[in-house]
Amino acid sequence: MQNHVKMKGVSFLTDETHHRRYVQLDLEEVAGIGEDELEDLLDAIIAEARKNVQSAMGGQKTVLEVPIKFHKNSYLNSFDDFWKLQALFKKEELKKVLNSFSGEISNAFIEAIFKTGNLKIFTDDNKKYLFAYTSPAFSKKYGELSPISALAALKQYGIDKLEQASEKGHIKI
Repeated sequence: MQNHVKMKGVSFLTDETHHRRYVQLDLEEVAGIGEDELEDLLDAIIAEARKNVQSAMGGQKTVLEVPIKFHKNSYLNSFDDFWKLQALFKKEELKKVLNSFSGEISNAFIEAIFKTGNLKIFTDDNKKYLFAYTSPAFSKKYGELSPISALAALKQYGIDKLEQASEKGHIKI
């Protein structure tokens, strides 16, 4: 087993023989980290956990049973960031659009999923917060919420802000 990366209290391991990846935590070291460090640590663990094992067919990566070719784009740094799309969209939506783009992850693919997918995004009147849903409590605290197209939100705020709003319900922009 090979140790890939070492962070404070965290080791990412690869078992080349069985084509598996593991995350090993030293709980004593991890216990004392702050909230921001913990969030970064969890993001790193999630990203590492979602890395796909190379398929047997020529070492090509697959996601949702679709062979993938990653192109440099404005929204994802690498194939390893694909989990952000999986966090925002249903598996069926992603698979349908991936197939229509022959598995090529590019600006065009990402913009197409944001245009056609079923992602709802809202903002307050002052455009200081993004919301993943509306609620009476949000309206009472932040005023009337207005829908914004997912594609416009992607271009204006970026995929990281949208993923965070989806995870937490709302975030400050």
